[in-house]
Amino acid sequence: VGRPSDKARARQLYAKASDLGFAKSACALGNLLLSGEGGPADPKRGIELCRRAAKAGDVDAQTDYGGYLLVGRNVSKDVVEARRYLALAAARKQRNAAFLLGQIYWNGDGVEKDRAEAARWWRVAHEAGRPDAARLLGLEALGRLVAASEARQPIPASIVEEARQWMAIAAERDPDPARRREAADLLSHLKGMAAAD
Repeated sequence: VGRPSDKARARQLYAKASDLGFAKSACALGNLLLSGEGGPADPKRGIELCRRAAKAGDVDAQTDYGGYLLVGRNVSKDVVEARRYLALAAARKQRNAAFLLGQIYWNGDGVEKDRAEAARWWRVAHEAGRPDAARLLGLEALGRLVAASEARQPIPASIVEEARQWMAIAAERDPDPARRREAADLLSHLKGMAAAD
């Protein structure tokens, strides 16, 4: 910030800090090696640095390494191990780990689908600074509304209000303009629904 980016110099400094035992710097260097920024790519070494930093307990490294395991980037895909690392970081309120953990439970990646558990982790992610989690929380609440409607049960006003609140946040704060528009559209439908009750 405030100066030109120098990824080659960043590599040198991260390597020094890593040699002094700073786990976060080890994975930061690992990420540069994975992407080939600031010098030649070395995916094998990059993954190993992130794995060691994750094992050392750095929440950002646990998140990065868990993400790599989740999608199988430069390492064999292992959703169970990914979930383990992401859960460690999410329990310490690492926002990206909580967000990914929510997706794991939503999609049923290596676990049974559990929308309530997904929502629980998206709340953690949102509270920790992920504004894009609001839309997912709104969609989860909408899913409960649809389920009640399909079961011909009364639609609880509290769930309508919960969906409305999350969609209002998403319509205002989601970083993606298309998702903001989608949230605004859903919000207008919810307002009409609430008015009809």
